Amino acid sequence: MQFKRVLISLLVVVLLFSMTVFAASATETVEYFEFAVETNFTADSEGKIVVKGGDEVEVTVKIDSNPGVAYFQVDLVYDSEAVTPVTDAEGKLVYTSDLYDVKRASIHDEPSKIEIVTELWNPPELDKTGDFVTLKFKVNDSFKGT
Repeated sequence: MQFKRVLISLLVVVLLFSMTVFAASATETVEYFEFAVETNFTADSEGKIVVKGGDEVEVTVKIDSNPGVAYFQVDLVYDSEAVTPVTDAEGKLVYTSDLYDVKRASIHDEPSKIEIVTELWNPPELDKTGDFVTLKFKVNDSFKGT
């Protein structure tokens, strides 16, 4: 499997999610979340991201546009043959999130996904944008690819 596809898969999941979460105003216009995904690795001149077994990759999901939602869930699907989410000694997912209160962050096996449930009950701040969550993945030792 190619690591580039892993990042693209994460982006696709986020983009699909952005189409499912919306808020309708009094004028019945529909607004959507807009997300972006960034990583701490840089693509080479051919657009490939080269990684090797043991590398640790940070993936940041950013909220670029927020219609003002207080509660939502994000499911990030990843390739478990290529990467493993970083966990602490107790097996809990390692992540940072300062934008929203994360109520639950869990790892699921089938399909390989991370589920993040949030809430923010401060109405003046419901339209926050910026870095939503940063997760760490370890590239599996057996993985060879770009």
